[in-house]
Parts: sequence; C-alpha cells; structure tokens
Amino acid sequence: MIAPRRWPGVGFDPAQGGDQGNRLGRCLPLKLFGTTPSPKNMKRPPLWLSGLARFALPLAFVSLVAAAVAGISSPLFFAILFSAALVIVVVRTLFPVGRLFPIAFASLIAVYAAIFSLFLEEIFRGIDDAFLVVGFCLPIFFFLVGCPSNTRRLTRDLRPRGG
Repeated sequence: MIAPRRWPGVGFDPAQGGDQGNRLGRCLPLKLFGTTPSPKNMKRPPLWLSGLARFALPLAFVSLVAAAVAGISSPLFFAILFSAALVIVVVRTLFPVGRLFPIAFASLIAVYAAIFSLFLEEIFRGIDDAFLVVGFCLPIFFFLVGCPSNTRRLTRDLRPRGG
C-alpha cells in the first residue's frame, strides 16, 4: 500500500515557531505574514478596548447607513443611531454569552433602516418627522421589551457547544 502524499502546507504549527513541516522552507527563506509569534504580538489589548470596539464599530457602520438613508441632519438619523446603540447595550447586557450577537443585531438595525427608507420614499411621502421617529423606534422598543422574557432560552441556544 502506498502512503498518501503530504503536501508542503501540512504540519504548520504556530506554537513551535511557525513553519515546522514546511518542505518549501529551503526554497522560501522568508517567513511571510509573520508566521512566527513574537513576544510583542502575544500581548492582548485591554479588555475595555475590545468592548469599546465591539460597541463603536457596529455603531459606525449603522451611522454610515443612517447617513445614506436619512441624511445627517434628519431626526430619523439620530433615531437610527440611538436605537442601534440601545440594541447593542441591551443585547450585550442580556446575552453576554453571544459575543457576535450584538453586532448581528446592529447590522439588522441597518438593514431595517434601509427597508424602512424604501417604504418611506415609495409609499409614505410627506409624513411628519415625529411620526417617522416613532414609527421607526416602536418595533425596536417592543423587541427589546420582549427580550428579557426569552433570555434563559436564548442564552442556552447561544452557548458554545462542546466538541
């Protein structure tokens, strides 16, 4: 029986210095893309910075969508940003197990804002700004009010499964 051929990339182990098992090592003396871990790369960013990034980056994305949808000076723009910030904070508080859960909901707020804008431009032209803000925020508010009743079930479903 013939042994299966091992390809050059098989055997990569970053814990042992980067490119062990690389048969092309003699041909490619350069270590591309920083495959060898160094002590300066092993430092972890502060925990608050990671939390801030998980809040600020989705909010920046939602603000771009809100500016495209409503314009920067519109009350709807601020309603979109406020509701996205509120969703991120509430979902992170209620479901700390799901790390990407708040980011997904902030992205859904951006999609909801785009769909809301589509209906607004095609069907509901000329509606007062106060009604627009209430019409946008009310479904999100009721969603957030309903979240605590399903927290236990959703937290169980979001928990990482063991292998």
